[in-house]
Amino acid sequence: MTDDDVARLAAEIALTYPGATGDGGLHALNRDRTLCGLTDDSVERQDETFSPLAPSACPACAEAFTTLAEVVPGLELADSWKDMRPRSGYHNQLKAQFATELDAELALDHPLAGAAYVVVANAEDDVVVARTDGRVAVVRLTWSRETEVLPKPVVAFVEPGREVAAASDLALDA
Repeated sequence: MTDDDVARLAAEIALTYPGATGDGGLHALNRDRTLCGLTDDSVERQDETFSPLAPSACPACAEAFTTLAEVVPGLELADSWKDMRPRSGYHNQLKAQFATELDAELALDHPLAGAAYVVVANAEDDVVVARTDGRVAVVRLTWSRETEVLPKPVVAFVEPGREVAAASDLALDA
């Protein structure tokens, strides 16, 4: 993967990086957590950019970035989804709003809790997220701005390599 490929893919999955921990390792940041799962309060943000695939980068962050770089660009979305990847013209601010709401709603025992992810698409209250483990999910947000009780926010995982169906075709009512 060339430096240009890395930069393009980093922009596509809306990463902000780098960050540095006390051990001197460099971590790729995504909102308030690193791709390897460290929270923002344990990471010192840096001004200089670096490649998440650089030799000095955290191996777990590099692996997560590589997984997202393989999954996100190739996702096929049903027509009802609004593609929020940069090439679609949507702003990163809108993606951040969806991610902030999802983070607020996730209880510690929710299937998405603790996983680093990126928002890929939306359709009204539903969002498509790609996780750093390669799984893709559709989530119905409640917009309560509070931690929900399971089964909310309702989530449906998408089989790898399959088109992300319209939210109306998924069992997202609870």
